[in-house]
Amino acid sequence: MEVFYQVVIGLIIPIVVSGLKQVHWPSSVKFGLVLAVSIICAVVVPLARLGSRESFNIDEFLQALTVIFTTTQIFYRTAFKMLSLENLINPQSALLSAINEQVSSYISSVDTATIRSILDPDTEHSLTVEINEVDGPDSFEITPEDSKN
Repeated sequence: MEVFYQVVIGLIIPIVVSGLKQVHWPSSVKFGLVLAVSIICAVVVPLARLGSRESFNIDEFLQALTVIFTTTQIFYRTAFKMLSLENLINPQSALLSAINEQVSSYISSVDTATIRSILDPDTEHSLTVEINEVDGPDSFEITPEDSKN
């Protein structure tokens, strides 16, 4: 029965973290937040047993952490990414992810010399991103345009 509760906790964590995280946080910080919340939740099971005079069981902790964290990752990858649940809970983050994917795709097609020129601290560049609605409010196109200042 404990595994059932661990899975339920793992399903709740991504929803809670989506409400807590900030759009500008890097992915590593968001991952760290999910991991920290998973560890805190996993510690509850062995700590609850301490009240009944049992010792802290590291195996129970590791098993709970594995189930909770794995469930959070699977739920996030399927519900948030594939089913676009993040669009409803945290639309700013969803838009930023979409922009990141499209700009990354654009940048992968830019030749190395141009990228080096853009990264040169002695030259000023700006990257203008234009967001256009394509087929309704849930569909948009991002057109990056490199312009020298």
